[in-house]
Amino acid sequence: MISGTPWFDPARFHRALGAQGCGWGEPLVAVPTTTSTNDLALTAERAGATEGAVYVAREQTQGRGRRGNPWWAAAGDNLTFSVLLRPRLPAAKVHSLPLVVGLAVREVVAQRLGAALALHAPPVLLKWPNDVWVGARKIAGVLVESRLRGDEVSAAIVGIGLNVHTLVFPEELMGQATSLARELRPRRSSSRAPAPPREVPREAGLDVDPRTSPEVDDLVDDTPTLAFEEILAELLGSLQARYERFLRDGLESFLPELSEADALRGRSVRVDELEGIAAGITAEGALRLCDRAGEERAVHAGHVTLIDR
Repeated sequence: MISGTPWFDPARFHRALGAQGCGWGEPLVAVPTTTSTNDLALTAERAGATEGAVYVAREQTQGRGRRGNPWWAAAGDNLTFSVLLRPRLPAAKVHSLPLVVGLAVREVVAQRLGAALALHAPPVLLKWPNDVWVGARKIAGVLVESRLRGDEVSAAIVGIGLNVHTLVFPEELMGQATSLARELRPRRSSSRAPAPPREVPREAGLDVDPRTSPEVDDLVDDTPTLAFEEILAELLGSLQARYERFLRDGLESFLPELSEADALRGRSVRVDELEGIAAGITAEGALRLCDRAGEERAVHAGHVTLIDR
C-alpha cells in the first residue's frame, strides 16, 4: 500500500477494486515520475513480485510502444500503468496476449462511452495487434514484454496507456488520437455562438492555439469527471477475467469478440512490405491477409498502415 498523492488515491482505488471483485492490485506502486511503468514492473519481477502487482505513474519520461516507438502522454492527463503476470504459457502463445488485453480495454472504454452517450456512442474497435480505437482515432495502446524460462513464459509485463483527460494533442497526432474526455465532452451546436478564447495548458512540446484549432473550438466546457482510480479498477477487473479465460480456453474462445471488434477487417492495409485486404484474426492471433491474387497468409507481427483512408 502507498500513501495518497494529489493525483492518485489508493484508498479510492481499492474501494473501486473491491466493487469489481478483482484480486489484483497488490502490491500497488504509484509514483509521480518514472522512465516507464514497464521498467518498474520488470525490476519488481526480478525481485520476485507476485502476479497482479500494479505499477502506475503520473508521468513517463521514456514511455514506449511496440518496436521501441515512443508513447506520448501529457503528464497527469492520461492513465499509464503496468501489471505483472506469471502465465506459464508456451512461448509461442504469448503474442496473443496483447489481443486479450486490448479486448479488456475496449470493454471498459465502450462501457464508459455507452453509459454517457447511449446510442450516440461511437464504435470502439481493436486494431491488430495492440491498439484500441474510437472510430478511427487511437485511444489506447498495449505493450506486452515477456521473460522466458526455456520454452515457457515465466512472466509477462502488460503495459497499458489510456488517453483520459487530454483534449489537445501534438500536431502530428491531431486527427489520429482521442481521449475519454474528448469523446464524452459535449459538442457545441452549430447554431451556438463561438465560445470566447480560453487558456489550455501547454504541455512540453505542444504548440496548438486553442483559439484557432478546430480540434478544440467545437468542444463545450463541461468535461466529465474521470477518476484514474476507478478507471484503473475497471480495467483490472476486465483484464483479470479475460486473462483467466485465456489461460483456460485459449484465444479461440475470443474469436467472435475479436471479429466484432476488428478495426481492420475488409480494409486495405500494408504490414511492413506486404499489402492486401485484412480478413480477420486467426486462433493463433495472426492477422489474415489476402493479397491481390486472392492468396491468404497469416501475418504474426508487423507495423500496420491503412492504405484505403
